[in-house]
Amino acid sequence: MSHRWYCEPGFERFRGTEEGMNNSRLYSEKAYVFSRGFVRHALAIPPGGLEEDIRFFYHGARRLRTVIEKSRALIEKSRRDPNPSKEQLQKDETADIAIPRLSVGGIIMLERNLNALQEASDAWDSTN
Repeated sequence: MSHRWYCEPGFERFRGTEEGMNNSRLYSEKAYVFSRGFVRHALAIPPGGLEEDIRFFYHGARRLRTVIEKSRALIEKSRRDPNPSKEQLQKDETADIAIPRLSVGGIIMLERNLNALQEASDAWDSTN
């Protein structure tokens, strides 16, 4: 996910630059947080005709727990090292993971989504 920003028209020339790394990281962070917001929204207001599929995919197959656990782990990692060195950021840029760390703003946004996702998970668990 961290390299998609460079695929946007005109941005390839920033690959390997500090500005490019920062923009790519923020682009990926935003996509990650928004995707968790989509899960929250899909569970709260499933698209018509897909209610059962959404419930099965996230609850029946336990994917919602995985989403929550991985997101919480990312938050903890990001809090442990809130000011990574330039070398660590460069290492993150080449890592084969969706998103290596979050900014403080990303943590706040993700936590809001996670609270709602945890409530949805708890509600499901209490009725099933």
